[in-house]
Amino acid sequence: MQIFLLTACNTKVKIYSELASMQVERRVMNKELLKAEMDKRKMSANDLADIAGVNRSTIWRILTGETVCSTPIAAKIVNGMKLSPKTATAIFFED
Repeated sequence: MQIFLLTACNTKVKIYSELASMQVERRVMNKELLKAEMDKRKMSANDLADIAGVNRSTIWRILTGETVCSTPIAAKIVNGMKLSPKTATAIFFED
């Protein structure tokens, strides 16, 4: 599966994938790096849920490793946090 990160004119990062419309069973995600980005921005899980437009319990389950982050949720987090393509790739797609 190839993942492409493209920066739009409005600086939001959008995630595109040939499998974006399909249910992704497993995603590589660096929860610790996401938490470090949240800490750097003095952001709580509730803050992340609000800016990403995602249910708080979903964010909590992702941060604790209880559930896998889907492509649509990853896109919402990236756009909400305005992550750079490099940081977004490191959090969501690198081993």
